[in-house]
Amino acid sequence: MKKRLYLTLATVFGVGYLPWMPGTWTSLAAVFIWWPLVGKPWLLLLALTALFFVAVHLCTEVEKMDGVKDPPYASIDELLGMGVALLFLPSPDPNLKPYFAVMAFILFRLFDIWKPYPIRRIENLPGGWGIMTDDLVAGLYANFFLQVGAFVVRIIA
Repeated sequence: MKKRLYLTLATVFGVGYLPWMPGTWTSLAAVFIWWPLVGKPWLLLLALTALFFVAVHLCTEVEKMDGVKDPPYASIDELLGMGVALLFLPSPDPNLKPYFAVMAFILFRLFDIWKPYPIRRIENLPGGWGIMTDDLVAGLYANFFLQVGAFVVRIIA
């Protein structure tokens, strides 16, 4: 029973079991899951903080139960990373927020797959800490470049 619950949550209710790019599917689902909180960044930040600590425990347990290091079906890390990428979307115009969300999605997937420094090293942290923290940093990278890009466009425009 415990294993089933942990796997259900760690796979974001089964999204992590989808074939071919489970992380991308979970990232896409995350946009819709977090969308109601995009206009409430402090509430989103609170939810992401709680998710991080719960998911570290979940992922650590799933690794132990299944004997697989960073199992690809445990995609709750993408839920976190995509939420971080969506924090403080840089548009006062609500009509532009979907465009920024698409950019956040693309940037997050880029950094999550590419794993620039120090992401690749961070994923070597033990258990759920490595699983969750590398996507947290990928989300921070995506958010940073989204914010910088929006700032530059505002200056140029």
